[in-house]
Amino acid sequence: MTNTNEATQKRLDMHEALRADMLSQSYEEKNCTISVVKANIYAILITLPFIIPLYILYLSIWGEVIFIVDLISMGIFFATIFISIPIHEAIHGFTFAAFCQNGLKSIHYGILWNSLTPYCHCSEPLKFKHYIIGGLMPFIILGLGITSLAIILGNSFLLLLGLLNILAAGGDLLIAVYLLKYRNAVIIDHPTDLGFTAYIRKDA
Repeated sequence: MTNTNEATQKRLDMHEALRADMLSQSYEEKNCTISVVKANIYAILITLPFIIPLYILYLSIWGEVIFIVDLISMGIFFATIFISIPIHEAIHGFTFAAFCQNGLKSIHYGILWNSLTPYCHCSEPLKFKHYIIGGLMPFIILGLGITSLAIILGNSFLLLLGLLNILAAGGDLLIAVYLLKYRNAVIIDHPTDLGFTAYIRKDA
C-alpha cells in the first residue's frame, strides 16, 4: 500500500470513528456529497450570476477589456493561475484550522488522482458557520477580492484572474447552497468526496 493510500485510509478511519460517535449520541446523519463531474457542471451555472455582472461593471467603468497576447504575458498568466490553485486550498485550510481544537494538525491536503482535483480536508467536526466560512473564503479572497481590485485599477489581467478564481470556487459555492439546509447541524467534511455529512439531533 502506498503512502497516499495509507493517508486516505487513515482519514476514512477517522471519519468512520467520528460517524460512530455522532450516531451513538442520537444524531441523525444526512450525506451531502456530490461527484466532481456534476460539481464542475453546476459550478459554471452557479458562478455566472457573479461573473456576468462583475464583467459588465468593469466594462461600464473602463469601456473595454485589453489583453496583451504574447508568449511572456501568457506564460505569466498561466503561471499565476497554477499558483492560485494551492493558494485556494491553503486558504481553506488556514480558515478551517482557526476553528479547530487541533489547528493545522486537523487539516489535510492532497489530490484526487482519478479526477486530478486538489482538495483540503478538515478532520474535525465544525459548526455550520465555521464550515461555510472556511468553504467560501477562497471565493471571497481570490475571486471577489481580485476582481474588485481589477475593477478599481482597471486591470484586465487581474479581471480575468479574478473571474477564473470565481469559477474555480464554483464547487465551494455549490456546497454552501447545500449547507443552508443544515444551519443547526454539526458538519463533518467528507475525507474523499466533495461535500460533507450533516449531523442533526433527532430530538431537535
